[in-house]
Amino acid sequence: MKDGFDITLVRHIDMNLFRFFVDSLSWPMMQYKVFPINLFWLTVDAPPIRLWKANPDRSPKLPTCILSPIPY
Repeated sequence: MKDGFDITLVRHIDMNLFRFFVDSLSWPMMQYKVFPINLFWLTVDAPPIRLWKANPDRSPKLPTCILSPIPY
């Protein structure tokens, strides 16, 4: 359990739909669906998955350098 969250991806081989967003506290988050036809984004009974580590004040640890785009 880290930062109060104990979230793991399940059935990650079958997943094929992801949703990335920033929540109201400026955390980059992710949710997923196992199949595109599923009605609900997982994690239904838990908060979305946090993508970044936390600073000591529990805020998101933001990049401190200029990021390069990923080539196609």
